Amino acid sequence: MKLPLGYLAPGIGLVLFACSSAPSTQSAASNAATPAAQAPAPVVSGPAQVGANAAAAYASASAKYAIPPARNAPNRPKWIDLQHPFQIQNGFAVAMGYATTQATDEGYIIAANIAKDAMCVSIEQRFDLAFQDSEEGSSVDHKQLKEISADACKAAADAAKQGKRYWEKVATTANNGDRIIVYRVFVNVVIPEDKFKKLVCRAVKNQEGKGSIPKDYTKMFRKERWPLFARGD
Repeated sequence: MKLPLGYLAPGIGLVLFACSSAPSTQSAASNAATPAAQAPAPVVSGPAQVGANAAAAYASASAKYAIPPARNAPNRPKWIDLQHPFQIQNGFAVAMGYATTQATDEGYIIAANIAKDAMCVSIEQRFDLAFQDSEEGSSVDHKQLKEISADACKAAADAAKQGKRYWEKVATTANNGDRIIVYRVFVNVVIPEDKFKKLVCRAVKNQEGKGSIPKDYTKMFRKERWPLFARGD
């Protein structure tokens, strides 16, 4: 399932783009230590930083410097997949986000929260798909779907841990004509798949016996619906 990584304000002209494995030059590899002056601040977790708040934070911080990343940058780590910002594979649920800012510490926080937002969007879409393909859940109304998705989103956002990170230094021209340096920052957040599955199923169980969700529905969801939810197609 492909999701857009939106929230990009109108961009400004790109003058120079370069990549290197050395943090002191034009880029920093995933999990590489950043210079002391740019040490990343702790990633803020929790539902208050997800969704509309994350989008607003990104728009506010990067409106002046939003430069959409090239889809095929040869030196970029393979874990950066702009076409699939949320995936469940190799035993983990992984979400990716990016931001363009003038400081890497700010960028890490914003990008991590954008990644959590991508996770939440995908959770709701996957629930919708799983319920549509289920006879028992075919009549789940929109409100109940939202409640289940929000419950799973909150739990997943709290449980997600920052994984890999990477930044690219970009020289560009601001609207006022000044030459500036900005950082295009990428971050992923991860949850072990088993834990993510438990959080998703718990959100379903919390709605058992309410509305159109019958009792003991979670057992069927875990056995029959989870594969479809995990694939996301």
